[in-house]
Amino acid sequence: MLYIFKVNRTPFIAKCVIDAQKMHKYLCSLVHTDRKSVNLLYKLDILHDLLYLQSDIRPDESPYLKLLYTEDMDAVLAKMHNEYEIHILVTTDTHMKKTVNGATKRVYVPSLKRPEWISEKLKRNGIESYIIKESAKRDVRFVHKSDRGGKASITIFDFDVYGKITDIDALRRAWHTGMGLHKAYGNGLFLLYR
Repeated sequence: MLYIFKVNRTPFIAKCVIDAQKMHKYLCSLVHTDRKSVNLLYKLDILHDLLYLQSDIRPDESPYLKLLYTEDMDAVLAKMHNEYEIHILVTTDTHMKKTVNGATKRVYVPSLKRPEWISEKLKRNGIESYIIKESAKRDVRFVHKSDRGGKASITIFDFDVYGKITDIDALRRAWHTGMGLHKAYGNGLFLLYR
């Protein structure tokens, strides 16, 4: 289920905005479990004071969030099929594995290669893309315990995608679980344009 909330600007929410770890813990407290157990994904649109939260279970009410709208994405996806034309916004990080001197590590995909990279990722998840437009980029900051490196950040991107469904079952799985790394920090969510 997709829940769309109006975010009430408070000192607590301001802290969550600058620390994705704090936001992650807060959202998990609303569903009383860890993120992965309920496929919790989110996208915070602070410019419009909106939070898009997808979860298998309904989150608790909160003084910081006002529920505006609920969408049954399973019902929406059940009406889709292979060859169905689709327009989505997908939020993801852009990491790839790179091996240098026998050591493999994750690095960001260079900007010129991002359209090809996201097209390949979408293809593996059931979408053949026609048009991909990088529509936003932001650094998401979070705080680890000092023994894990202290402050850190990741860069995530929004991609506006037009395409068609080539494997509806793969797309449904990806829609539920999200795409890419760092899903605890506002990454991996698909949003459907209509």
